[in-house]
Amino acid sequence: EATLFGPGFQAAQQLLAGVTDPVELIRLTASVARAIYEAESAELGVLRGAAAFSADLRETEAEFEDIRRRMQTPRIEGLFAAGRARRSLTVAEAQQILWMYTGRDVYRMLVVDGGWTLDRYEAWLAGTLVEALVEPG
Repeated sequence: EATLFGPGFQAAQQLLAGVTDPVELIRLTASVARAIYEAESAELGVLRGAAAFSADLRETEAEFEDIRRRMQTPRIEGLFAAGRARRSLTVAEAQQILWMYTGRDVYRMLVVDGGWTLDRYEAWLAGTLVEALVEPG
């Protein structure tokens, strides 16, 4: 819990404070993901490796993923309330898309395994989230 919701998480939450534009909140979600994963990258590798052998750790990881999804819900709801969400998506679909793209596995595949810089990851993620979730125009 300290690793997942520690200083990196707290700093990331500050990025969202006071922002009311729903599209900007979606864009800033990339900065939040970067801040969290950058801060916890060393510990995550150990946690993920151990989780393969521990049902308790897998359950804990699943609980944290559920918390992450719930914490993202207001950003999606705000996007829909403002009429800015892609018309082809339901709220549930948009939530799944945001949750998937901001997942640790995507970060790991691109940054840790793929060699992307953190700047490249954040820029790609911000653009991808807006493209996937926001109605053009």
